[in-house]
Amino acid sequence: MGSAPVRRPMVDGRTPSVGSFRQDIQGLRALAVVLVLVYHVFPNMLPGGYVGVDVFFVISGFLISGLLIRERETTGTVNLLVFYERRIRRLLPAATLVLVFGAVGTWLFLPQIRWIDTAFQLLASAFYVENWYLYFQATDYLRADTLPGPFQHYWSLSIEEQFYVVWPLLILLIAGIFRFGTDERRKSVRTGLYCVTLLALMLWSLYQSVRITQIDQSAAYFLSQTRFWELALGGLAALMVPYVRLTTLVRAIVSWLCLAAIVASAWTYNDASAFPGWIALIPTCATALLLLVGGSRSSLSTDGLLSLTPVRYVGDISYSLYLWHWPIVIFGTAYVGTAFNGFQGCIAILLSTLLAAISKHLVEDRFRHRSPGTGAWRAYALFLVCSLLSVVAAAALYFPAKLAQMRAANAIIIETDYPGAAALVYNLEVPPPAEDPRFVPDLDLVRGDIPEVYALGCHVPRDRADINPCIFEYPPTDGTTSKTVMLIGDSHAAHWLPALREIGAKENWTVITHTKSSCPFVGIPLIVAQTEYPECQQWNEAVAEDVLARQPDLVVTSMITNHFAVGARGQEDNQDRLATGLVQTWQRLTDQGIQIAAIRGTPRMGQLVPNCIAENPLNPESCAIDRATAVNHGGAVPMAVDRSNGQVSLIDMTDVFCGDSTCQPIVGNVLVYRDESHITKTYMKTVAPVLEDRLSRLVD
Repeated sequence: MGSAPVRRPMVDGRTPSVGSFRQDIQGLRALAVVLVLVYHVFPNMLPGGYVGVDVFFVISGFLISGLLIRERETTGTVNLLVFYERRIRRLLPAATLVLVFGAVGTWLFLPQIRWIDTAFQLLASAFYVENWYLYFQATDYLRADTLPGPFQHYWSLSIEEQFYVVWPLLILLIAGIFRFGTDERRKSVRTGLYCVTLLALMLWSLYQSVRITQIDQSAAYFLSQTRFWELALGGLAALMVPYVRLTTLVRAIVSWLCLAAIVASAWTYNDASAFPGWIALIPTCATALLLLVGGSRSSLSTDGLLSLTPVRYVGDISYSLYLWHWPIVIFGTAYVGTAFNGFQGCIAILLSTLLAAISKHLVEDRFRHRSPGTGAWRAYALFLVCSLLSVVAAAALYFPAKLAQMRAANAIIIETDYPGAAALVYNLEVPPPAEDPRFVPDLDLVRGDIPEVYALGCHVPRDRADINPCIFEYPPTDGTTSKTVMLIGDSHAAHWLPALREIGAKENWTVITHTKSSCPFVGIPLIVAQTEYPECQQWNEAVAEDVLARQPDLVVTSMITNHFAVGARGQEDNQDRLATGLVQTWQRLTDQGIQIAAIRGTPRMGQLVPNCIAENPLNPESCAIDRATAVNHGGAVPMAVDRSNGQVSLIDMTDVFCGDSTCQPIVGNVLVYRDESHITKTYMKTVAPVLEDRLSRLVD
């Protein structure tokens, strides 16, 4: 990450210039990659080891900014073709090798239902937009629980390369506007302009990072504009190097304090930390200061530690080690079927290091330097070849999986072979079908087996508060008045829609939906993704007004059990607050004579069921879970019904999902879950007769 520095002797008592060979920087790279490696292999040991990526960002900004500015100072311009040629030769061969390896590993170790997403990630990584792909995936409610793929770590490389599209152009723009030359007399003016530009970019990006982290941490983690400040900080450090004059003792003290700050961040931060945000300033500023005060080669400072031969060697292979370690973790955990134990984790680290060493010496070093007498065109030809290899590797994953989807979609289904919930409710012995499919929906189709509110755009996303009902009308043919049933709540309310539509078609009900992501029908402030969720309260208010205006015959509501109320202290207090909020909201309707049926939350399986079945195709029963564990996830809904003084009816449908002792992933040859807790549309249709029986007395 970054180009190889040129050897220059240290002068005066200042920090060596950014072009000097800095052995300590290689040691700092080693620290960064070890933090990331340990975090991914043994996350409990270094829960904040992800800060190693931020250390890399600052180092990269330091080295590449120094290279660009030196070129501008010596030649009067920046040759973009040569700059990107160096980036291609330095980065692309090793990156492409790992992408192709990852495609092969996906074939060997990951179930086919993950191939299409992996193919898209491969392409996004090859063209350095993986961070944006992961961002859109995280904000897509239907895909937010997707398992990490073997190329997810390319997000940081993508941000670096996006920065190096912007920064050289800014240097050229400054040079073009002010038209200053290369004379020493105006050097301070040029340096000042570079500093102002980088500082402005850094402050804007830091502001975006802090602001967006408070709103959407996933977005802040992956977006380019929330990470550029870290590279800009490294660039500012590169510009400040010639002006740093400190005694050896001060350098030593500062260097050890900075190293301690980086390690402390990795030790104390965790996945719940509001990162990046303000707290990212600690490891990044510590890295920038280390770059400013390092290079003195004093035995008192951290230079001695960071310049040790084994440490420097890890720094030398850090780029390849970063590339290789994550696919090894993904494929290794898929192979063993669980998180690594100590021995397995050490094997993964050793294998990653071996592959990194081979990749460094046989691939990185082979392509890094231009052969004598050759032009830059070879690097761009290399880019085309690497891009083509990546496209072919992605196609090798995408097309077989897509064909499997098409075959599954065209399979002939004999409905009597797939009774679903009826098998559980009526205790039927249902043999597997004689021919494929063995169960429906097929694993290749399960992601799309969802209620119609998503395709019709009626399910309101988190960032909106306006209501957007779906209306499904089934007018009676005998002239009688149609009953109106309204379905309200979060996605765990939405997944009841297929059953209600089946009932509506049979009983001539008009079914109206009001559903919103992560928003139950409660009127109290909630926290979602570690931030307050005012859009939910606003939406609920608008929904309540719409219900009162329509005066339906019945309101059906449900919710997932893991919502968290603002100000709650512990789970017991949280459930009490949620129950209070439910009662308050319901009472507005019941006071107007509106019937409410609250469906108890569906059991939760504790893992992504389709992935579990894909990994255990001959033994899907291994994906079952104890009933008591599956249903023990909070009791806000039953608690609220008890407090409603008989105004609200509790509908407990647990028996259509679970037997007496266990909850199975497949019931009556129908796949029950499309993820960890959401019910497939196919299975929910089979639940309709039972739900109708329990609702009919409330509607009549």
